[in-house]
Amino acid sequence: MNGIARLIAILAPPIGIFNIIGGVGSAIWLAILGEWGSIGYGIGIGFGAMLAIGFILTPAMLLLDAPAAYYFDKGKQAPAHFFGFLSVLYTAAVIAIWCIAILYFYVQRANPQSIVPTLVWSYCIAIGPWASMAMKENGNLAIEWAATSTVLFAEVGYLAMIIMILLSRVTLGDVFTAFSLAMLLGMAINHKIVLEIQKAERIVRSSQD
Repeated sequence: MNGIARLIAILAPPIGIFNIIGGVGSAIWLAILGEWGSIGYGIGIGFGAMLAIGFILTPAMLLLDAPAAYYFDKGKQAPAHFFGFLSVLYTAAVIAIWCIAILYFYVQRANPQSIVPTLVWSYCIAIGPWASMAMKENGNLAIEWAATSTVLFAEVGYLAMIIMILLSRVTLGDVFTAFSLAMLLGMAINHKIVLEIQKAERIVRSSQD
């Protein structure tokens, strides 16, 4: 897993730089083209997204995260991992549906002259709320890792969708499949690394007792 962690560490900085430059650059580009509607919709979605996403994720926190934490504290690994996996799966599904919906909305608004900045702007609108939420996670290394890497795989998946749209004729199903594969890969890697982090934390706690 060290190799995967290093790869993620390598990918994170350039993607972070792209997020900043892409957001500002695409907004300016759209403004020059007179696509004020796309900019306005993005700002509105951004403001409402945090509340909406928090509401959508509440069932997972109550029905899945809470049992996972309870069983983990009790030392019952099997049910803890089961509920934890379901929580990650639920979150990944929400991210996938959210990102595809944003992409579809903006693709419908784009024209040949505005397709590039529109797609980049949609990426920033779709990923921004999740990145903001991930930055707020603290106090638990496993949770911080899972949140950060989940957003990273969502970013990679969305960028893959943009490239597919720009380079070839694809359907909504094609891009959804590509994004879902990125998220599933992220889930598998996250699950493995989170288990290793939790195992290391248990060893440290045991040595301190």
